Amino acid sequence: MWLISLLPEPFKIGLRGILAPIIGIRVAKNWEFAVSRSSGYQSQQTMRAIRGSDPVVSKGTPKGLLGGRYQQVASAILSCLNTEKLKLDTTIRVLDIGGGLGEYFFLLRDNVPNIKFEWLILETQSICQLAKMELSDFPSVSWTDALNDSSQTFDIVLLSGVIQCLEKPFELIEMVMRKAPLLIFNRLPLSSKAHNLVCIQRPGLFESKGSYPVHIFSERLFFSYLLANGHIISRWRVPEDIAVVRFRKIIHQGLIFCPDISKATDGFKEDPKLVGGAASN
Repeated sequence: MWLISLLPEPFKIGLRGILAPIIGIRVAKNWEFAVSRSSGYQSQQTMRAIRGSDPVVSKGTPKGLLGGRYQQVASAILSCLNTEKLKLDTTIRVLDIGGGLGEYFFLLRDNVPNIKFEWLILETQSICQLAKMELSDFPSVSWTDALNDSSQTFDIVLLSGVIQCLEKPFELIEMVMRKAPLLIFNRLPLSSKAHNLVCIQRPGLFESKGSYPVHIFSERLFFSYLLANGHIISRWRVPEDIAVVRFRKIIHQGLIFCPDISKATDGFKEDPKLVGGAASN
């Protein structure tokens, strides 16, 4: 696939669009259809890909070489911390939803050792079991597959490359708005279309790295929802994450969001406009 990088931009997009059924992102009828045609997030192929690509477990990233994704998240977290929070005797509590095997925690721990973190990762049971086997000797980070304490709060909630993978993403956002005063979103697939799409994502050829359903959000709808529930502090592009959907290039985005807790009410119901399936245009 590295040959694609040598092609002019229009040819790259066209080729990725053609290859979408075997690698990349393909539009599905709805979430149920996408689930039925995917191997799933906890399949052996997906778990193998996660383990092999995680620099903490695989030892695949040399110390000191930091990718753009890490720099974006690190900058966002550090910009959230006021001067009082930067005191050495203060612990920053982070809820990392879909945080895998803790890549962001370990990179921050190594690169900003003067800041103390208490890091909780909310993940699938499979990931939690793998973390228990591979990463059991680190007291400042822990894993859970459920948030059982409804009163538990944090300083920051991190959602990197995760909400698009949930059937009802806005229910999760509604919940975490009550968990922390600051939310960091990263690797968000936001399109210029007027509606959302449900797709099947295959990160490797055929099923070599598994496949799973994802949402491609309408930028207009997504930001309308956020602005109705708080305000956006900052926003950036994530050029390392580019999707091609129906021959259209989508550069992922990130942002820091400050929720208005008075608008986060119990009993939230998903707006059908926010999680629609494939549309005709």
